[in-house]
Amino acid sequence: VERKIFLASLVFDVVLLDLHNPKDEITVEVESLPDPCPRKSEVGDFMRYHYNGSLLDGTLFDSSYSRNSTYDTYIGKGYVIAGMDQGLLGVCVGERRRIVIPPHLAYGEEGTGTKIPGSAVLVFDVHIIDFHNPSDTVEITSVKPEKCGKIAKRGDFVKYHYNATLMDGTFIGSTCVAIIHLCIVLFWQASNLKGTYDAAKITLFCVFGVMQCVYAV
Repeated sequence: VERKIFLASLVFDVVLLDLHNPKDEITVEVESLPDPCPRKSEVGDFMRYHYNGSLLDGTLFDSSYSRNSTYDTYIGKGYVIAGMDQGLLGVCVGERRRIVIPPHLAYGEEGTGTKIPGSAVLVFDVHIIDFHNPSDTVEITSVKPEKCGKIAKRGDFVKYHYNATLMDGTFIGSTCVAIIHLCIVLFWQASNLKGTYDAAKITLFCVFGVMQCVYAV
């Protein structure tokens, strides 16, 4: 029987999807750092942050933005994967950073769900919205007039204006906005219910109210 031996050259087109070493630690790249940064996050802080999570090849597997809701958790306490616990320490409110996490500090050889395969390196682009610690106390910053004839004490009835925001600057509410809304309603009623509302008095009230509000805050 005649046997023919063929020596064939093989050509492989390879796309590298992932690469890691069991000795790898997390990699942190700071993309945006606010100035000033009065405090950095510590173990035990409760944090709210947004994130995009992807594989090393760029495939997106999850995003808090798609749910229009931050991810809220205590950090450094084991409530999230080990690599994220490490990557969220030492951040500032408003900071943006990229955290690359090797599999042994993420979901290991098994992976999780249908979108994160086993032994996958994970990339998280995070935006820190705010954080606090249960042991934090109230922080007060005030600007007092040069002449302060009377200081408020417990039991006093106080009238004040305010602007309210979250730590990242997101607007919550303001007495100025309430005054403006009230003035709009009053002017509408004055123009539609003639004889009932005095437009001149409404104008005086609104101008005085808005000026007082702006000056106060």
